[in-house]
Amino acid sequence: MKKLRLIAYILLVSAVLISGCKSEPNETTEEHHEETTDTVTLSDSAIGEINLQTFKVKSKIFTGSFSLTAEVKADQNNEALVGPLLSGRVQKVFVNTGQYVRKGDLLMTAEGLEIGELKATYLKTKAALEFAKANYERTKKLFSENIGSQKELLIAQADYEKANAEFKAEDKKIHSIGLSDKDIEESINEDHTSGTLNIRAPISGVIVERNVVTGQFVEPSENAFRILNVSSVWVDGQVFEKDIARLDAKAVIFFASSAYPGEKFEGRISFVGQMLDEQTRTLTVRATLQNPKGKLKPHLFGEMHIPVSGNKTAIFVPESAVFSLDGNDFVFVKVSADSFIKRMVKIRKYSASEIEIIEGIIEDEEVVSQGVYYLVSVLQKDQIEGDEH
Repeated sequence: MKKLRLIAYILLVSAVLISGCKSEPNETTEEHHEETTDTVTLSDSAIGEINLQTFKVKSKIFTGSFSLTAEVKADQNNEALVGPLLSGRVQKVFVNTGQYVRKGDLLMTAEGLEIGELKATYLKTKAALEFAKANYERTKKLFSENIGSQKELLIAQADYEKANAEFKAEDKKIHSIGLSDKDIEESINEDHTSGTLNIRAPISGVIVERNVVTGQFVEPSENAFRILNVSSVWVDGQVFEKDIARLDAKAVIFFASSAYPGEKFEGRISFVGQMLDEQTRTLTVRATLQNPKGKLKPHLFGEMHIPVSGNKTAIFVPESAVFSLDGNDFVFVKVSADSFIKRMVKIRKYSASEIEIIEGIIEDEEVVSQGVYYLVSVLQKDQIEGDEH
């Protein structure tokens, strides 16, 4: 689009030059330059014909925001990978992908010799503890009645403490493989040699992955299910180096996606990266968003709008004042009533209509806001003619 505008202005330049030559032979636009080839000097008639306009640059305080492309990701605090902690063969699967489960729901059962041996040892130490405790209580009573000896009491007490320590170790071990108190109670009421292991959901959420079928042999290193709870999600964005200083690490942000036109989702920054990506030269910023209706899905793209940190004073120009050539950005600065010099600037996009000038112009300088591409075309035309000579 800018190339088309430039072509149109070149045609306009030719017309204005011809007109200027006919009406004012002593004041033509042939005299465009001062000492530098970056300066354009125009006649009064040319300035009026193209309605060239300028404005005086002023800095202003703003509390705006800047935007960056962002992606919804699963909140890892609400995600769980589930699998057996002992080897075994899948006996039955009770859930499917897409199904919502609550914490503690039974997902599958598996059976194996290792599971049976662990259960048998647990029940054995439990029975030994009950016997040792009863013997200790009986011996203590006899001793109090001067019937038993102190030696018998000390032996019974030592046996009880030993049995108690062994049971606690086995109890901890059997709970560590995922058996709940309910599962253990059921084991007591069934054949204690049964090698069945119940795999239950550790969190509430949706089954997003199921990697097992009935009869499959599974190892502790394998993940049978992946459960995801999207009641809260992360939104990750990449901040460019030039915007890092503007970042408020505790700011409330808004996320918007084309999937939900007109909707904004509020969150708060929860993490700012400590290292820049070597390739993209960006810094990761993450916000946590509450998502009670589950609208935000992992891998959904959108824009994160981040408020600028504190009040800041900066110089802004209209979008129409800035033009690009060979990968650099420029403006035309008024140096006299009829002369304008091209100057390179560093910019940052602020809004659809304004651009922040980081470097290149200062307050109270006068910048061309209308007629920029006419000046560009004059400059390029003169450069072409100079090359021909």
